[in-house]
Amino acid sequence: MLVAVLALGFAACGGDDDEPEAPAGGSSGSAASGLPESEAISKIQDAGKLRVGVAVALPWLGQDPESEEYFGPATLIAESAAEKLGVELEYVPETFDTIVASIQADKIDIANAALYATEERKKVIDMVDWSIGGYCYLAKKDSPLTTTDQINSPDVTMANFVGTGTYETTKAAYPEVKQVTRTAAAGEAVNAPEVESGQADVTPFDAALAQVYAERYPDLKVFPEDCFENPDLPTPVAAGLPKGDAGFTQFMTDLVAELQPQLDEQFAKFATPEYLEQSG
Repeated sequence: MLVAVLALGFAACGGDDDEPEAPAGGSSGSAASGLPESEAISKIQDAGKLRVGVAVALPWLGQDPESEEYFGPATLIAESAAEKLGVELEYVPETFDTIVASIQADKIDIANAALYATEERKKVIDMVDWSIGGYCYLAKKDSPLTTTDQINSPDVTMANFVGTGTYETTKAAYPEVKQVTRTAAAGEAVNAPEVESGQADVTPFDAALAQVYAERYPDLKVFPEDCFENPDLPTPVAAGLPKGDAGFTQFMTDLVAELQPQLDEQFAKFATPEYLEQSG
């Protein structure tokens, strides 16, 4: 979808014969507008739109099933960035196993899909933290698993989605676990079917969804008991950017700092069963 956003008057000024020549590389537009010098910003302004890759993951980002409009704190980042850059906002639907590659391939300008800022991702893209996440786990109710100390064993099988920060983080934290992986279906947020069928002993999920999944899967249990308040493996949630563009990263860092109180407020609003039950 293409969302029109009003410019804030940051368009580059020109036409003054006494103005110094623009430096090579096409970054004069952003510099003249008071924004950091950045190849990415100049390219976005030349194109007249900001391409934001999105993948639904409440409470950071949701999508209304009827209107298909996106909502949640991640949209505040996208809309504010487009507004400050004076361009239109284009949402580009992605999946968590493609969105990083889309940044690298210049198919999107920002990956704004509540990405966990894992070390593997930070090797190939720049990331600006704006929230925090962590994990709870689902297991069968009669499973002996009740604490995270019991997970790291070759006798435990964990169901995960490939290409996700959850897979990267839990695999690194629990290297002895036998992993059962597949690609997530559109909108699928937890690999519960493998646990229900007995193909896996346990599956991780975003701790913010603990209350919803406890009700949704009555034959399974959520553990540890306090994981909603104290999630396992707390990990920063971040926006992804092209690697090595210091000006663009600084622009986004400053923007997030400015928006942080509103981002925290919206996270709290959407981290409720009313909204979370919309998540897969």
